Amino acid sequence: DGHLIGSHTFTHPVNFGFMNGKKVQKEIKLGHISINIQNAHNQLFRPPIGITNPIIAKAIKNYKLHSVSWSLRSFDTVIKSEERLKKRILSKVKGGDIILLHDTQAVTVRILDDLLAELKKRNFTFKAQLSS
Repeated sequence: DGHLIGSHTFTHPVNFGFMNGKKVQKEIKLGHISINIQNAHNQLFRPPIGITNPIIAKAIKNYKLHSVSWSLRSFDTVIKSEERLKKRILSKVKGGDIILLHDTQAVTVRILDDLLAELKKRNFTFKAQLSS
């Protein structure tokens, strides 16, 4: 379907930005191995909490990965009202955005079909593509 797949560490440590290089590399390696990524075009990594620093950047480079992040944070880990969450996203989204959503949040799962339908109605298209 044209999706891009990437990893996000193995345990999603909240202190990822403060870990030493050895631990950072282990988290990235185990996360990548755990989803068994073989395709060279899918060498993506998103740092937990969107935090990066020179240690993380070095590990990403060592594993020949591309770091990706979001441009629109939904706050779906905090906002529990379906209407409020949809309104927040729909009032801020613009072309080219990467929306941060968590499949671990029940509210996100409940609104996703409606959110995608509304974005399509507004003539948004969806594609998985790395910028050059």
